[in-house]
Amino acid sequence: MKNRLEVARELLKDDGVIFVQCDNNEQAYLKILCDEVFRREDFIFDIAVRSSTPSGIKTAHREKTIIKQRDSILVFAKNKTKLTFKSQYTKTQGWDTHYSVWIEKTFGKTKLLKLEEKLKNEGILGKNQTLKDVNINDKKFKDFYLKNANKIARWTSHKNKEITKVCLTRYKDKLYTVRDKTGRETIYLNKQVLQPLIYSIKDVYDNKKIVRDLGMLVCDFWGDIDFQNTQNEGGISLPTGKKPEFLLYRIIDMTTNKQDLVLDFFMGTGTTCAVAHKMGRQYIGIEQLDYGKNSAEVRLKNVINGDQTGISKAVGWKGGGDFVYLELMKWNQNFVGKIQKAKTKEEIRKLWETMKEKAFLSYKVDIKAVDEHAKDFEDLSIEDQKRFLLECLDKNQLYVNYSEIDDEEYGVSEEDKKLNGGFYANK
Repeated sequence: MKNRLEVARELLKDDGVIFVQCDNNEQAYLKILCDEVFRREDFIFDIAVRSSTPSGIKTAHREKTIIKQRDSILVFAKNKTKLTFKSQYTKTQGWDTHYSVWIEKTFGKTKLLKLEEKLKNEGILGKNQTLKDVNINDKKFKDFYLKNANKIARWTSHKNKEITKVCLTRYKDKLYTVRDKTGRETIYLNKQVLQPLIYSIKDVYDNKKIVRDLGMLVCDFWGDIDFQNTQNEGGISLPTGKKPEFLLYRIIDMTTNKQDLVLDFFMGTGTTCAVAHKMGRQYIGIEQLDYGKNSAEVRLKNVINGDQTGISKAVGWKGGGDFVYLELMKWNQNFVGKIQKAKTKEEIRKLWETMKEKAFLSYKVDIKAVDEHAKDFEDLSIEDQKRFLLECLDKNQLYVNYSEIDDEEYGVSEEDKKLNGGFYANK
């Protein structure tokens, strides 16, 4: 991971940020490695994400272990002093009974009443019920508090010394109303101030939609994201490791703006790129494995065609856009594939003859010595012969390097040279 993290840091903008997810087996080692690469002073936080539930076969031997239920996401900045976050909110699950004040205005005069009595008058609470009995998901109550968010309030302390002095002298035990330049009123009483519910109404993710509702600030434990029902997202399948789109939505929304660039070093089936596309961000995804019909390429085509899974409904996604798909030009990787597919020793022998002429071999390989011991090599099992040839290859030359693009030996077309030159902006 070290060399990849070093490249990641080099590519980050000064106000850039990186998120790295792992499980608890590697978290401690990864944190130390990231401290070294990104500097310990630029560590932001370690987010705990509830990624599974204690159910099924994993509970069979619960007496011998503690069941894994979370993953870690380590967050580092390129420069912590330049980083800003957009606050994220999750839907509040219950009514905060501190919001117990109803602000009544009659003929320009302000009168404070008990919210509980107002709710009883509205038929939302029964005669013998209290604020503790309020059902925050009841449609009638929800419509009421959203419509009257400026009239429902709670008492909280404030630190304005000048207003405190006025309240405790001229307006002791009386309401003191201050109106700012925009006409907004703030009500004080002695050392306290009324905080309207409107300040707790946020954009929250609820039932695959982003809605205005009571929100609770998201901190370093994310337990509200469903990891169990991602099988249909994007129209592709990945039995393990597939991340929910909303997880990436939250990360991208809290750290980027429209047209910012998102980079995913391990694209997998393309969740990050799909979410970035739907959110109007530019993106680059890199993947070495071939997922076939479940590849990121397939998924992004689905996105362009109007995929309605994941966050699509939440962000109003209707389709559109485009992406450029490129593959690295294989060199030694061609030999890796042929070695792995070989079924006979004769195929292996012919491959070795070709490798001596065209492959990049490791500096440790003495071709003459290998040929002199051809009989010993022939006596090896076919699997051991394959392992030997794979070890002979220089793994730093699996693909054609950009610096070699003009070498005639590789046969790079003029069209591909022009395309690559466009990316590097020097041709």
